[in-house]
Amino acid sequence: MRNATQRVPGCRGKFGTVYRCEEKKTGRVFAAKFILTQRAEDRADVEREVEIMRSLQHPRLLQLYDAFDDSKKQMILILE
Repeated sequence: MRNATQRVPGCRGKFGTVYRCEEKKTGRVFAAKFILTQRAEDRADVEREVEIMRSLQHPRLLQLYDAFDDSKKQMILILE
């Protein structure tokens, strides 16, 4: 998240938290979804979700811009 200027808490759910963040370079606003992946099964589920989201392109679906592992037992998805 070093390219983000701020992280404003949004929604919190059972598996993680969504933050509002702004890209430093462009000022574009994104949602950063921090998903807890403490178990191997959780990580596999998130990786499958990322794979599916990357393959789908439709104006009525959220666009996935990036996904990465921060090595703290969580994965981060950057969404529109």
